[in-house]
Amino acid sequence: MQKEEIKYLVFDVESVPDGRLIKKVKYPGEDITEDQAIARFQEEILGLTDGRSNFIPVTFQYPICVIVAKVDEHFRVREIVSLDEGEFRAEEISRKFWFGVEVLYKKASLVTFNGRGFDVPILEMMAYRYGHEASRH
Repeated sequence: MQKEEIKYLVFDVESVPDGRLIKKVKYPGEDITEDQAIARFQEEILGLTDGRSNFIPVTFQYPICVIVAKVDEHFRVREIVSLDEGEFRAEEISRKFWFGVEVLYKKASLVTFNGRGFDVPILEMMAYRYGHEASRH
């Protein structure tokens, strides 16, 4: 497949709370497990949202799965890939995503459902965390 024919990268991110980070930032020095830190933070969020949500902010999450559909100029799906399939390592997912965006498919537009509010920010944070190039964004 020639990379020039890809016009759109349609992607979705699935993530989980980063218990290590939550424990370190929100509850430093407390003798609790990472799972307990996550549960406690979710309870706090429930209180702040009047019980509407316990969703942990993007800043305290990391990706476990990114699926990318490579779409051509005629809106045909050329390929669907799961980044770091089988291993699901945040660092490798980030590296592969940004290498695709920055090098392989520089001219492709990014398309995602909640990209500005979640998908792109979480991948940007992973780029910063692991030192991957993400200058396009």
